[in-house]
Amino acid sequence: MTGVDVPAGVASAVGLTQDQPNAIRVANQVFLAWRTGAGLGDPQAEELWLKEVRWNGSMLDLGLIELPMPRSSEHRRGDQRLPSFAAGPLVPLGQQLVTAFDDLGRNFPQGKGNADVIVEAIPIPLIRFP
Repeated sequence: MTGVDVPAGVASAVGLTQDQPNAIRVANQVFLAWRTGAGLGDPQAEELWLKEVRWNGSMLDLGLIELPMPRSSEHRRGDQRLPSFAAGPLVPLGQQLVTAFDDLGRNFPQGKGNADVIVEAIPIPLIRFP
């Protein structure tokens, strides 16, 4: 087994540094998350990405485009860091991916400090938005 680079599939993330990886298996699916550094002048700044990784029988299939880990576009402003996961049942529908991350973008209630811990439950299969 050899390592495989995970190239950015989203144009705004091409060429940015990638770090803080995390992966989890939920039922028969594997999900990968990572942080990209901030692009010059980009109001999204440091972002977290979520990608489903598949196995094609002989190698990893990284063909699916990554999604922003914060599911709401207004929660993407500013810096997000340190992605983490847990798998959990979504009764009665099936499985869900529980994500948690540090949000430094002051995206949540006014008067809050600079850093918040955010938790989101994402139903599996992932819903892809255009």
